[in-house]
Amino acid sequence: MRKRHYNKELWSAPLEQLGGYAADAGADGFGIYLVFWFGIEFPVPGRSDRDAVPSTAEALETMLRNDIPAGLQDKLAIVVLDVSRPTKMVTGKIRRPQKRSKKQDGR
Repeated sequence: MRKRHYNKELWSAPLEQLGGYAADAGADGFGIYLVFWFGIEFPVPGRSDRDAVPSTAEALETMLRNDIPAGLQDKLAIVVLDVSRPTKMVTGKIRRPQKRSKKQDGR
């Protein structure tokens, strides 16, 4: 199962959705929850326990793993893949040179 890190079901999906998939006869109780981390540009939904939300892909993976009950830790895998843009791109420090129009050139 996969989600984006800003999906409103981010926190509930591992147990509510993945648990259902893992219960399927062909899965033998195993499941993988893959989350794509798009960076701090997109807000992480709040948790029902009101704990602070993570600011990195690694912190998100740790929090999601810690939410899995001990009896399911060996059956449900959590993977957070960091696909965020480089920080310089997010903060706007990298700018492409803009073409000047004929009006700007005074032509």
